[in-house]
This record gives sequence, C-alpha cells and structure tokens, in this order.
Amino acid sequence: MLIKSQTFKLNLSQRQVNVFNDHLYRLSLLYNHLLSIQIDKFNNNDNNNNQKLLSRFKLDKLITNIPYLQKIHGHLKQDCSKRIALAFDAFFRKLKEGKSGKAAGFPRFKNLNRYKSFCFKQPGNGFKLLFSNNNNNEDVFKKINLTYFGKIAVFGEFSFPKDAKILTLTCSKKATGYYAEITYSYKNQTTVTPKDQPLFPHSNIKNKLIKTTIGVDVGIKDFITTSDGDKINCKALEANFNKVKELQRKLKHKENVLKKNNKRFENTEKAKEHKLPKDSRTYRNLQTKLAKQHEKLANVRKDFVHKTASYLVNNYNEVHCEDLNTQAIIDKGFSKDIRRRINSAAWSKFFSFLKYKAENAGILFSQVDPRYTSQICSECKAISPKDLSVRVHKCSECKIEMCRDLNASKNILLLGLDPKALSVPKARLEKLSKAKSSL
Repeated sequence: MLIKSQTFKLNLSQRQVNVFNDHLYRLSLLYNHLLSIQIDKFNNNDNNNNQKLLSRFKLDKLITNIPYLQKIHGHLKQDCSKRIALAFDAFFRKLKEGKSGKAAGFPRFKNLNRYKSFCFKQPGNGFKLLFSNNNNNEDVFKKINLTYFGKIAVFGEFSFPKDAKILTLTCSKKATGYYAEITYSYKNQTTVTPKDQPLFPHSNIKNKLIKTTIGVDVGIKDFITTSDGDKINCKALEANFNKVKELQRKLKHKENVLKKNNKRFENTEKAKEHKLPKDSRTYRNLQTKLAKQHEKLANVRKDFVHKTASYLVNNYNEVHCEDLNTQAIIDKGFSKDIRRRINSAAWSKFFSFLKYKAENAGILFSQVDPRYTSQICSECKAISPKDLSVRVHKCSECKIEMCRDLNASKNILLLGLDPKALSVPKARLEKLSKAKSSL
C-alpha cells in the first residue's frame, strides 16, 4: 500500500473564514493550557526525563468540560495533545543524541501566528468528501463537508484512485489562503513508463542517449550531477531567495524605525495618554509580502524537486543515489551561507520523492554509502585525496581530468551495481585518515 497526499485550496465564505480563525484561536489556547501542565510536570521531575510526564491519553482526559471548546470537534482537541506528546518525544530523543540548548528544541508556547492548522482523523467523523460527475462521467472531488463549517468548495477537480482509502484531513492557514491536505492510501499498480520523455528544461545535454542505469550525486552549485554528465540546477530558486532577503532587510529596517520612535516618546505625555503602536500598516504589509514570498519559494522548490525526480524515473530503469544524513553534514561547522544552501537544496525531500515515484513506476531505486566517492578515481580506482574546495578530479595514475561531482556520480553508480566495488580503496582511505588524525 502506498500513502500519498493531495493539497487543495479552499473557497471559503466570510462566515467560514471567521469560523476557521476562531478554531485556530481556541485550539491555540488549548495547546498552551496543556503545554503549561506538561511543563509543570517536567519541572517537578528531578531527573528531567519523560517517565513522569502525562501521556497523550491522559492529556485527552483533561480536555473535557472546558467551556470555550464546546463548538470544536473532538478530533481537533485530541490533535493538540498528540502534538505536545510528539514535541516532548522529539525533545528527549535529541537529548539522548547529545544535543543541548536550542538544538534540543524544548516545546514552546504558540500564539495565533504560530498555530495554523488542525487535523481530522478519519472520514465520516468530522469531515466528509463530496463527489460529483464531470463531463467524462467520472466521480471527481469538488467539496468538503466539515462539522461547524458546512460545505466548502475547493478550487480545481481531482479524481482519487478507485481503491483509495481516505485517512486524514488537515486544514491549514497560509499567507495565500486556506488549504486542505487529504492523505489517502491505495494499492501499488506497477506500470512500466515509456522511455520517450522530453529532456528536462534545466538539463545541459541537448542530444541525450537514454541509458538503463544511472548514478546521481547531489550538490549545492549543481543540484544533481548524473553519471552520464548531465547537470541540473534551479536558477529560479536562488532568484526567489534574493527577493526574500530584500524583503527581510526592509522589514528589519522598519522594525528599527518603530523601536526608535517608541523610545523617543516613551516618557512623554503622549505615551501616557495613548498606547504607542508596536507596528504600523507598512510593517504589516511587509510581513504579508514576506510570508507570501516564503510560500512561493517553498512552492518553487517543491515543484523543481518533483520534476527532477519524475525526469529520472521516466528516463531510467535503475537509479542509484547517495544515502546522506543532511543534519550531520550541517553540524560539521560550515559557514552560514553553505548551511543555508544545504537546507534550501532539500536533498532529503528529493530522495523521498524519488523513492516513492520509483516504487510506483516499478523502477529500481537504491541508496549507497557516499563516503570517499569523490576521493577515488572512477576509472582506475586509484586514491586521489582532495579538499572540498578542489572542484576538479585529477588522477595521478591514469591522468584523467573531470568534474569532481561527475567522478562521484560514477562511483555511486559502481556501488549501486556492486556494493563491494570500492571496498579496498575505501579501506585504504580510512587507514590514511586515522593515521593523519593520530599525528
């Protein structure tokens, strides 16, 4: 069984918008109330562990008979306790991993600006999907019936698979409107995709010979480099990020101006008679623009990752990638700009999209250990150590020169076909690195 999700934009009336915002406000109050109880339990615990904390089921019992939650569905209340339990589980897990301070992520209180979604657990209990026939006599999804909301129309049409089973419905508020995300499961119907797909628009190869297997190396400058010499990157992603930085500078400047003005009139009679404004109309407009630009940046990134994964699945029978731990790479101590670029690249999202698309299309997908793949020559298997700043692979044995990422992608392909292909050179490199560290 495969699990997928589909997002729809909701077409709410003004009454439904008010109900939506009222739900978020009341649920944020409930979340903060339950979190304060859990924090008190945590502070009274001598060992600061999760043995004496309330479970999510005990938190559910505290929800009953709260007056401001009468017109809130039970699943939405239980979702608050579930989020708190998951937040503390993540906190204790990070403590076991050796993290401390902000990195451990102690659960925080949420105001209305940070509590932006609620989740229904099962269809027929709080929500119901309404279908209607289209011009092709197919049942398409067009409306949702929510408790206390009524019928809500969605933009666009969508037809679920015939054997689809609806699991959950998550409603969220974003800068560009209100959205509903439906999660469903269905049986995997393996189909072989045709190999006549067009080239990817950002590819640097015009006349490409389609091969059956490929190795993929991910990077910062070039999003992916394939073993046949193809390099794909997204220029629109960096352009949208520059717009985000520009809006952030303007917002910070406006915030400093407001602080300076408030400090100037802090002890005057005007301040005593009237409350000084914490923000202005320009400040709020800049906040809205920045939120929309962030959402656009996320949509561009997600669209690019989807298209890149689909391109590889449609053109190859076997895809071999790196098995990367992105968080471990970020913790190595790179500069702020490199850490930002690694996060923006969304490698983990790319691998997850590629995996489920390959499973759905019947394509072989594997992830290999990427250690030392750029330090070993893909042609003669000779060892040629190099720093991260060296972007060209020059082999001292076979005298070949190529891009560092291209050499790594070819080694990834070799490991995908035979996991023991580079075992001897890797063992030598490990001994060399241990010898250097002991000096």
